Amino acid sequence: MPTHKTLAANGNIQYIPHAICNAPATGCLFSIPGTGFGDMSRNALYYPGVENVDVGLQKRTKVSERLGFVLRTDAFNIINHPNLGQPSATFTPESAAGTFGQNSSTRFAIGDFGSSRQLQVSAKLAF
Repeated sequence: MPTHKTLAANGNIQYIPHAICNAPATGCLFSIPGTGFGDMSRNALYYPGVENVDVGLQKRTKVSERLGFVLRTDAFNIINHPNLGQPSATFTPESAAGTFGQNSSTRFAIGDFGSSRQLQVSAKLAF
């Protein structure tokens, strides 16, 4: 199944093509009326993919014989690549202007793998 990222008229990202034809033909994703079970294999559609780079730096300093200081900096998704959410699964065969296969959001705003860029700094005294 061909997938690509193009901008739809409503501002969403069209990930799965939304080509509907009245009779089965080359280049059509769906036909009207839908008859039979089709021939798409299992797991033929793939998620848009996630690109994520995390970096962590740590510096340990000995303040005295029994006291140490640790400074740590972490950066999550340092390249700040937008990771798209799930494409819409709502299919309306009556209209070619539906939102099937469109991404209208990014993946999780904060706090999970593939989220937007986050930076954190921590300090620790060890004795």
